[in-house]
Amino acid sequence: MHAGGALIILFTKYVKKMPGYIAALFVGTVIVAIFKLPVETIGTKFGGILILPHSHVDVLRPLMASAITVVHVRRYRVADIWR
Repeated sequence: MHAGGALIILFTKYVKKMPGYIAALFVGTVIVAIFKLPVETIGTKFGGILILPHSHVDVLRPLMASAITVVHVRRYRVADIWR
């Protein structure tokens, strides 16, 4: 297991007010910034984030299933999934 996974599990178990994945993201970002580590971002790897020209229902409809899945997966803690 890597440090990010350990941090997620520890925060999920002991710190109820902050989700573990948010803590891992924050700690990882701080470490990269402090040590100036070379990491690829969306901008460096792909040239930026795709911006949709207009928010039309036909464009957003295929994304709804993925968005709902993310919301439902968030409801389960990592420790509960591994039991």
